[in-house]
Amino acid sequence: MPQSILASHVGCTYIGLYINDLRVHFDATYIDENKGFPVANAAQRFYETRGQRTQVLAASLTSIEEVMMLSGVAHITVSPPLLYELSETSAETWEGDTGAAFKTAPAEVQDVDAASARDEAAWRLTFSKDKDGKSEAKLKDAVQLFSEKQDALEALVASYF
Repeated sequence: MPQSILASHVGCTYIGLYINDLRVHFDATYIDENKGFPVANAAQRFYETRGQRTQVLAASLTSIEEVMMLSGVAHITVSPPLLYELSETSAETWEGDTGAAFKTAPAEVQDVDAASARDEAAWRLTFSKDKDGKSEAKLKDAVQLFSEKQDALEALVASYF
């Protein structure tokens, strides 16, 4: 949530909220035990109740169940295979829990005032402590994975020259 709050204070239009760690898309044995549904819920409600222009753009989904759980989120990115699966699934016979991510009240969110949002040291400390360091670890893992994929892509391109 500290990133979501900061995004609204600096005027971002969207936050790209990854429901699953990126690793789920590259490692078939990896299961994200700490999915981002609660953050999607809390961020969207935070923006709505405070009249913020920032909106949630959920991404990194692995099943149509996850897509349907996010029914009600401002925006969503759905991969082509999941779009195809959704197109083959009848809405009339859907038995899953549509909008489940938004049916419970989120935990109380500690607001960060605009002045604190501009104090980078204070914000970094808040972010580092968020969820006992798990938020910072998730970000580190995502940056590392993006870096690995970039290195692999650069090596592939270089192999053609």
